[in-house]
Amino acid sequence: ANLREAAGHLAAALEVWREGQMADEWAETLADLVVVRERYALLDPASRVGEAIAFNEGKLEEIDPAKQPEVRGRLLHSLGNLYCQWPGGERAENLDRAKIYYEVALCIRDRSRQEDPKPWAYTRIGLSNAYLWRVRGDAAQNIELAIEGYRAAQKALPAEGTAETWVAQETGLARSNEEIWAEVEYNLAVAYRLRRLGSREENIERAIGHAEKAQ
Repeated sequence: ANLREAAGHLAAALEVWREGQMADEWAETLADLVVVRERYALLDPASRVGEAIAFNEGKLEEIDPAKQPEVRGRLLHSLGNLYCQWPGGERAENLDRAKIYYEVALCIRDRSRQEDPKPWAYTRIGLSNAYLWRVRGDAAQNIELAIEGYRAAQKALPAEGTAETWVAQETGLARSNEEIWAEVEYNLAVAYRLRRLGSREENIERAIGHAEKAQ
C-alpha cells in the first residue's frame, strides 16, 4: 500500500510541476517516481513490469539529456532492472535490452563518478547481472565480463552507509551498502561456480569464499 500511495502522490506532484512549467522540480519528482514504480512493479513482475517499462520509455522522450542527465541515468538504469526481471517476451532479447540500457546509463553516470561513485557502482552491478545471465554471445566471455564488473563495483562502492533518495527512506526501500555488498558477493559466488575459464578447482574455491562472505 505504501508504494502505491507514494506513486500516486508523486504522479500528482508531477502534473503540478508540469503545469507550472517548473522543469527542475518536475525532473526531481520524476526521478523519485521511477524508483517507486520500479519497486512496486517488481512485487508482481508478470502484471506490472510491462507497464513500468512503457512508462519509463515514454518519459525518456521528455527528458533533456543536456539539462537532466542524472534523471535520464536513473530512467535508463531502471529500465535495465525492469527488463532483467520481466517475464514477458523473449528472455534473450530482454537481457540484451537490459544490457544496452545499463551501458548507456553507465556512460552518463561515469561523468559524475568522482563526486558520487554510488550510482555508477549500482549500474555496474546491474550490467554485470545482465552479463551473468545473458543467453546470447559467448557464454565464457559473458561470465568474465560479469566478474570484472562486480569487482569494479566493489572498488567504487563504500562498504558502509546507506544510499537511495528520501523517497526510498519514506517507503522503506533504502538498502545499506552492506546489503548490496552481500548481494554482489553472492553473485560472484554464482559466477565462479559457472565459470568456464581457469582451474575448475580454483573457481569452486573462490565460489565458496564469496558465498561465505555473502552470509
